[in-house]
Amino acid sequence: MRLDLSPRQVRAYGLGGDVEQLLIALALFKMRKFLTSGLRLRSACDLELAKVTVTRPKTFELPDLAGLETALPGLIQSVDSQGLFGERRVLTVRYGK
Repeated sequence: MRLDLSPRQVRAYGLGGDVEQLLIALALFKMRKFLTSGLRLRSACDLELAKVTVTRPKTFELPDLAGLETALPGLIQSVDSQGLFGERRVLTVRYGK
């Protein structure tokens, strides 16, 4: 899946096309996942999505969750194969008080 989006903010980081596509796909995944399954914003307030309307750009359609879930592993692999995640792909952070 090629996402033909390159918002200026993502491009401004100068990370390259594959990383830009991964960041955009991750952002769209988080939005779609939230809209699909995470609309309990308060304890007694369950919201249900009726419709997604994109106003700008008018030609853009929010990809479905299945398409994004399918695209992400390939995008991650592409960025990883270029060594763009650094020495260790998984970073463990521990917090101690």
